Amino acid sequence: MKPKDIVSAWPDMHPPKAIWEQYHAAKNSGELQSFMQERMLRIASEEERMIPDHMIKWYTNRDLIIKNLDNFNLIITTDFTASNNLTGDFSGIAVWAINAIDERYLLDLWLRKSTINDQYEMLFKIVQKWKFLSRGKNIEVGVEIDGQQQLNIHTLDKMKIEKNIWFSYARQKDAPHNQVGIRSKRIAGSKLDRVKLTLGAFELGKWKFPEELKDTHDMQELLEELRKVTHYAIASKHDDGLDLLSQLEMIDYFLPSEIDTTNTSESLMSSDVLVWRDDFKLLDNDNLDDKDPLIF
Repeated sequence: MKPKDIVSAWPDMHPPKAIWEQYHAAKNSGELQSFMQERMLRIASEEERMIPDHMIKWYTNRDLIIKNLDNFNLIITTDFTASNNLTGDFSGIAVWAINAIDERYLLDLWLRKSTINDQYEMLFKIVQKWKFLSRGKNIEVGVEIDGQQQLNIHTLDKMKIEKNIWFSYARQKDAPHNQVGIRSKRIAGSKLDRVKLTLGAFELGKWKFPEELKDTHDMQELLEELRKVTHYAIASKHDDGLDLLSQLEMIDYFLPSEIDTTNTSESLMSSDVLVWRDDFKLLDNDNLDDKDPLIF
């Protein structure tokens, strides 16, 4: 686009050439998102949203999931701030219960401004809480290690020993086996590219959010961020909640078994070779009497 193609709403105060120069300056400095939002007042509309409301699924049985955590894998995603300035970015921690068909149930959410030490303390409180509720189930925690964030691992390892509260670090997909932590920028460069990783699961309805948290400040912040994502930009003031979702897409995790194999003696089994009689005595198909009553 050339300057002559720009139509200014106030040419005397904002001539087209000045707008054109400001646009290119913002683009070259990586501040195009701020330019579009603050200078051009470009706020996301319903038609432009990447994740419309009908993709945001709610569930009402969080207590039932908590009672049956043996059937789920627990993963915690994090987005830690690197500053003690409470006017800066948010810090976030999310607890996910993942079932056998890769549905992700949000169980707990902490998303607010925090100091560096307070966010670490909160992580250990949340880990301890969900270890207790899951009767000691192992919990994997995603931690980013891009740039100075490598210090997160050093600090958390020290605190594990001091508190005697233990968890595993979630492994990044396709990462070297000696890598501890998540290098998100190597998977997807920009924040927007990372959010796009979550879109497929949203379209399939696999992200589930609890009604119990719907009115909390933390959940309202996450919803605000989701509603301001378009296919070309993130228009929300903060994007730390979005990182809690996109990090889960970067983690190499296993799905739990859908079949309870802990009580197989009560099951009726059949195969090409072996069957179970009504008295659960193992028989060989080749040596069965035709009159034997079998249960398949």
